[in-house]
Amino acid sequence: REGGTRFLFTANWGPGKEKRVIKVDKKDLTALSPRARRHVERGCDTSNEIQALANIPEPEKNGLMRLLDYRDLVAVGYEGAASVESYFDSSSLEELVQNEGALSREGARQIFTKVFDAAKYFVKTTERLHRDPKPSNILIGKEDNVGEIRLIDCANAAHTTGLEEKYNP
Repeated sequence: REGGTRFLFTANWGPGKEKRVIKVDKKDLTALSPRARRHVERGCDTSNEIQALANIPEPEKNGLMRLLDYRDLVAVGYEGAASVESYFDSSSLEELVQNEGALSREGARQIFTKVFDAAKYFVKTTERLHRDPKPSNILIGKEDNVGEIRLIDCANAAHTTGLEEKYNP
């Protein structure tokens, strides 16, 4: 898949060949939309997400993704960073609504209670605001993960003390 500022891959990773998500910054900033270019120029990129996720205790129990590994790619001649996160079998809230229609009032209450709890935990443990909790960044679990959510894509996260200069995501 391709996001606005990054490429996303799934791969079997490590000795156990477990499914993982790999995110890599796009190298050519001129190919990005003007909005995406502004995000990257302000530091809203994989490196920022790595800093946000690096030390969160028990992220999965609290509706967030676990950062497993990362690398600054400058050393290998590529501008940017790459991260490896746990895989979560899911659909985004955006996909769910497109495929199944509007949520029931109770379904919305259950999902958004968990999203708000995840966002609150993220602020408490990182002193950052997520700043991009849109339907495509809310994952709803399938199969073994039914009833769970994940709030993803923390590249735009900003410290709660630095919101003035990063006001507009």
